[in-house]
Amino acid sequence: MKIDVKVTAAVGLAVLGLLALLWPSQEVAAQAGSRLCGKYAVVGDRSVGFLLEARKVRDNFREQCNNAICRATEQINSDPALKGLSFTTANGTACENIGKYFIDGGQYNNVDMCDYMKANKDYQVNRTSTNGALVTTYAQKSITGAKNCRNVG
Repeated sequence: MKIDVKVTAAVGLAVLGLLALLWPSQEVAAQAGSRLCGKYAVVGDRSVGFLLEARKVRDNFREQCNNAICRATEQINSDPALKGLSFTTANGTACENIGKYFIDGGQYNNVDMCDYMKANKDYQVNRTSTNGALVTTYAQKSITGAKNCRNVG
């Protein structure tokens, strides 16, 4: 009995394709159209940010972004240690453009910082330097009590 190599190869590729479709995939945090809104400051190799990952495809993107900037501003103004820093406004900025300030070379080594965030959630992100080692932390933060801003629901 002679087996046709082309038929065997085609069947093998079809099975691999089917397995790829059926194999459970991991959910990816960042999606196309994710942008950052809020404020961040960079001082030497240290960085601090009050940021929200917003999705441009949502009808209320601009409102979400404006509210995130407002909440970040109120958070900064309520802390005397932060008031002295020079903050930059992120008004729908690409995740990679800000993420480069928060790479620590360890756990957080991807410039697309939206990979480490959930959409529509406020975060305080810090990169500090301890004994020459950079350390980044992402903390989901409920910035409530913002008097003049809407909170993320």
